[in-house]
Amino acid sequence: MRASQIRIFIFFIYTLSLLQLISFPIRAQRPVDSLRNVVKEGNGSSRIDAIITLAGFRKDVDIKEAESLIRQSLKLSDSLHYNQGKVKSWLILATIASRQNNFTKTDSLINLSMSLANEEDDRHGLTSALLAKGVLNIRKGKYDEAIQNHIEGLAIAELIGDGDLMQTHTMNIGHIKSRLGLPEEADRYFLESLKIAQNFDLKLRIGQVYLALGVSAYQRGDLESCILNYEKALPVFIAEEDLRSAGTVLNNLGYAYYLKKDFSRANDFYDKSLKNRTQLNDLLGVSRIWLNKARISFEQGDFSTAWRLNKRALTIAREIKDTKREMEVLHFMVTIYEKEGKLEEALDALRTYNQLKEVVDKKANQQKVAELSAQFDLERKENELSTTRQEVALLEQKEELLTTRQFLLATVVVVLILMMTLLWLYQRGKVKRARLDEAMYKKQLGHELALKNEELKSHADLLVNQSSLIMSFKEQLAELGERRENLIPSKRIEEIVNYLERRSEDYMTWQQFRLKFEESFPRFTSTLIELVPSLTPNEIDISMLIKINLANKEIAQILNISYDAVKKSIQRMYKKINLNSPEELRVYILKI
Repeated sequence: MRASQIRIFIFFIYTLSLLQLISFPIRAQRPVDSLRNVVKEGNGSSRIDAIITLAGFRKDVDIKEAESLIRQSLKLSDSLHYNQGKVKSWLILATIASRQNNFTKTDSLINLSMSLANEEDDRHGLTSALLAKGVLNIRKGKYDEAIQNHIEGLAIAELIGDGDLMQTHTMNIGHIKSRLGLPEEADRYFLESLKIAQNFDLKLRIGQVYLALGVSAYQRGDLESCILNYEKALPVFIAEEDLRSAGTVLNNLGYAYYLKKDFSRANDFYDKSLKNRTQLNDLLGVSRIWLNKARISFEQGDFSTAWRLNKRALTIAREIKDTKREMEVLHFMVTIYEKEGKLEEALDALRTYNQLKEVVDKKANQQKVAELSAQFDLERKENELSTTRQEVALLEQKEELLTTRQFLLATVVVVLILMMTLLWLYQRGKVKRARLDEAMYKKQLGHELALKNEELKSHADLLVNQSSLIMSFKEQLAELGERRENLIPSKRIEEIVNYLERRSEDYMTWQQFRLKFEESFPRFTSTLIELVPSLTPNEIDISMLIKINLANKEIAQILNISYDAVKKSIQRMYKKINLNSPEELRVYILKI
């Protein structure tokens, strides 16, 4: 592989590596052996580019090896003063950090790349860094900033005539518009990116655009256009030997036909996708397909087959320790058991699901707190570094005065000024740090309160679900007991009802929920009573549930009263407060 080929290839590698929305082609693994030879035998910048490209491949297989290669490339780039190599290396490290959900580190590495690329007038590096920045902002939900990143990157890509980067920036803007619920604008950018891909003969990109158009059509509910675009994408990925993207299209086609109730064709595509995922050793994808096939059997009324296929999906999810997939499969398992009338098994599956959900929520909360702490530490270090630089600059200015004729006088003056300045800087820095610490403390408290509110909402949802499920079971059993042809003794039915009531005590009670609420909003109840002393205990309970933004139907389920009773209570409440509508009541309560 010649040096010029590697330089072109490296931009393709780290550009695709940073892009989370587009799959990486499996066929790109072929040049690995050639790259290893260049790493061993090459020299200069060509060897560095080969190391970086090899790291781009290996990060999907062995992160430690990829990081070791990047450390090697950074060391060589530094010794050869090859700053473009540093830019590319930092972007690969940013990719790894992004996949580990370490957004603070990712942002820092991208900023380093952009700064150095600007200094060196490295336009390829700058537009690639802007692409990475845009993708990171998409993952953070900062869509306006992401669009600006891609617009700036697109302008630079057009200046240097890089069709691949032009197409990628344009397509990513389409993805953002799609996420914002603007399908027409999204399709306009997708079609523009398709023209770019066709003009530059970027076959793989053409397939990716058709895939994106298919997803966009699905979001609009246009299944015919969805299937048509998927069918255009599939032969492109097969011809380009991009097995991973081909598997995605096959799975999407299966789901599209499932929605059309064409279960035969849906199963055909799922079977092809299953073969593809097995070939790629993509166990997560295999688990997803078994779940989808189980849903088809469920729709066809074959609950036994649905249970068996869903059990396969559950086994794989547990084998690969994918908690979210396990939760999804367990949730569907509850539905199957309910349909078969296996109430005890349904309760056990639901309990396992709820336990996993609590673990997932707890880990997510811990991760958010860790990210905030890391961000706080980084900002504090940057402030300390900035203060140190200011002090050093001041010292340098004072030293220049020592070279003047009035050396002795200047020395005395400088010492006095320096002492006063240092004291002032120390005091100002102390006050500034105290203010910063206070602001971050308040911010962290606010975040912790938000986390408690989310936890409270989850517990409320749990109350609704458990109440609805147990009431459903009891109603079904009562109806069963009233039937004359019922073969189950009424005493046995009564035992099952009593069993359900005992088991329901294992779940969260209203009193436990009230304690959780008081932890999150300790002064809400007392403040409300002070403002409106005439409220009844039931109206106070309703106010608590309105405070966490529950709908009337959910309030009725939790309090075990009718929907109309909730509406009447709300009507009495807003009249007591001299308000005009339920909406005004909700606003009033949310402000307390």
